[in-house]
Amino acid sequence: MTRFYERSAEIGGQNYLVEVYYKSTQSGFYHRAYIYCCGKELANYRKSYLNRTWERFAGESSIKAAIDRCPKEIQQSLKDVFVSKD
Repeated sequence: MTRFYERSAEIGGQNYLVEVYYKSTQSGFYHRAYIYCCGKELANYRKSYLNRTWERFAGESSIKAAIDRCPKEIQQSLKDVFVSKD
């Protein structure tokens, strides 16, 4: 896998990091997003594609899905920081 997106932010006194990786597959490609808090993995999500996507930026869907797997009390704060506004 190749990392193509990395962003960190402090939210509520905690350090969060989002990383997105890309990998080609036999029938297309996938993005895997990881979310870390203070160096510990909170969530990850893999999104597979067969062709080009409509995402505003590469990895957006996998980041949103990984955030949805985080504890409910921090989801909105993570979305505010790491997801583009529509």
